[in-house]
Amino acid sequence: VYSKFLDLDTVREIRLPISPNSLTGFAVLNRQIVNVQDAYDPAELSRIAPSLRFDQSFDKVTGFRTTQVLVIPIVHDNRSVVGALQLLNKRRGARFTKDDEVNLARVAKTLGIALHNQAQLTQKRAGKFAYLLDQGRVTEDELNAALTEARARQTDVETILVDQYKVP
Repeated sequence: VYSKFLDLDTVREIRLPISPNSLTGFAVLNRQIVNVQDAYDPAELSRIAPSLRFDQSFDKVTGFRTTQVLVIPIVHDNRSVVGALQLLNKRRGARFTKDDEVNLARVAKTLGIALHNQAQLTQKRAGKFAYLLDQGRVTEDELNAALTEARARQTDVETILVDQYKVP
């Protein structure tokens, strides 16, 4: 399992293994919020978990200086972890507050539902219409439009695909 970060300054994805030694990995594996005032303070990190370490390599490469870190796992329906949210460097105040944690938890809960629903939709679509998509008989946009039209007409998607999109 890997965590993915999007560095918006250089628009690149950073993939890291989920590890109990990293802030995000610890939050995901233990399904708990991690709130750190100083990511460079080993004593603060060891109070959370003795093996916890902050990877300074990204700060060194980018010139960014991480101080405060707030990480929360994105969990769907109290069952499966589908991601994590990580905030860096609170603009005002010495650390992220309990209110910040509550607000981020609300966002994470909403994202958990959205990511789960998207995965379910993709799985359903892939099973039934994968061949049409793979063969280029219909585009993703056309399939979405056909699904919308079928709901509106209260008919099956296949009829719309055959009639409107001339899919054999």
